[in-house]
Amino acid sequence: MKQIVLAMTESDAHVVGNKLLEVFLDESGFIVNNRGACTPLREVFEEAAKKPTLAIVLCSQNGHAREDIDGLKELKAEYFIYCPVILGGNLSVGANKVDNLHEQFLTAGIDLITCDFTELKAVLEDIISVSYTHLTLPTKRI
Repeated sequence: MKQIVLAMTESDAHVVGNKLLEVFLDESGFIVNNRGACTPLREVFEEAAKKPTLAIVLCSQNGHAREDIDGLKELKAEYFIYCPVILGGNLSVGANKVDNLHEQFLTAGIDLITCDFTELKAVLEDIISVSYTHLTLPTKRI
């Protein structure tokens, strides 16, 4: 279960970073289902629901991610998605940074915010490690 569903947020057409992340994750051994630019959240969750998914990774370069993830918690529930939803990129517009922006993302249903490819890879590897640990069934002596 190493599938990652990767997508740019719905209003974002910037794909260079998205494509670089796809190549990085692919070369790191992950199966990347890249939905590309301007991806509606519903499409992301439909894809994640089709087969076991390690994580959903949403990218934003235009700074409008907060508006683009409205309804994320409801879609998680509707599609029974329990894997982490990770967000990275440019998360606000211009030089004015909103003080509680990370809190807003977490409240909206984002599980982790990172803008570092290496950190993302480490987090995904940790998820795999924890998943396999929890899948190990204790042996019972008869």
